[in-house]
Amino acid sequence: MEVNENHKVRLYLKEIFGIPPEDNDGIVILTDFEEKKSINFFVNRAEREQLQLRNEPLSRRYDMLPEVLLDIMPEEVSISHYSMLIYDHVAGEYLVKLISPDNLTKRKIRLSDAVLLTRLTNTPLYIMKFLFDRQALPYTGDPQRTAMPLNSLPYNRLEDELQKAIRNEDYRKASLIQEEIKLRQRHNNAGNDNIKP
Repeated sequence: MEVNENHKVRLYLKEIFGIPPEDNDGIVILTDFEEKKSINFFVNRAEREQLQLRNEPLSRRYDMLPEVLLDIMPEEVSISHYSMLIYDHVAGEYLVKLISPDNLTKRKIRLSDAVLLTRLTNTPLYIMKFLFDRQALPYTGDPQRTAMPLNSLPYNRLEDELQKAIRNEDYRKASLIQEEIKLRQRHNNAGNDNIKP
C-alpha cells in the first residue's frame, strides 16, 4: 500500500555532533523543511564517523565502499529513484524501510544508514506524519540545548538518567524512566520468546 504524500513529512539532515567529553557517541538532528521541528537520535561512534566523513571532498573518499557501489550502479536501478520511510518507533529505535520506485520492494534499513544514503544521493527520507507529530521536538539550532524524547534514549543512557533523577529527587521523572525501562524489557523478552532453540 502506497503512503499518501499528506501522511508523511520529508526530513533533512541538519547536524551531526559528538557528545562531550569523549565524543564517542553522537546525535543526529533531522528537521522538517521549515526547520521548526526536529527528530533527534543517537548514533554510536562508528556511525557518527561515517556520517561526518561525508564532509570530506569526494576525492578523499572516492574508493570507499558506499561511493564505489553507488558509482557502479546502472542508471536504470539508480538508488536516487528510491525513497526511505520511517514508519514506526519501537523499543528506542526508529524503524525505516527503503522503498523501490514501483513500491513493490521494501527493505528494512538502519536509520543511520538511511541518513548516510540520503547524504550521498539525495534519496528522500520521510517519516509518517503521525510519528513526526508524536516524536518531533522544537528545533532550537543550538546543539547544547538539543532535547531527546525519553523513548529515544539508548538503554544505557536511560539508566544514567534514572540515577540522575533519583539523585536530584525528581521522582516523577524517575518513574517515567522506570516505565520506559520496563517497556523495553518486556519488548526484549517478547522477542526472545519468539526465538526457538
